[in-house]
Amino acid sequence: MEVRAIYEDGVFIPKEEIELKEHQEVIIYYWTDIKNKLDLEKAYAEASKMRHDLDEWDSVNVEGWPDD
Repeated sequence: MEVRAIYEDGVFIPKEEIELKEHQEVIIYYWTDIKNKLDLEKAYAEASKMRHDLDEWDSVNVEGWPDD
């Protein structure tokens, strides 16, 4: 699941409504310097080292990212 959020005053605020149980614990991986597809590919490669279910690049939506 991908959830876009804004970090404000020490709290991650989702940009859209999400369905989680109250007090549900989640793990957040984040990269702040993603500006183009190459940065996104590097972040994905790093994430896939931690998440073996991310072995298919097709699972990441790169549409709309600049090439450089």
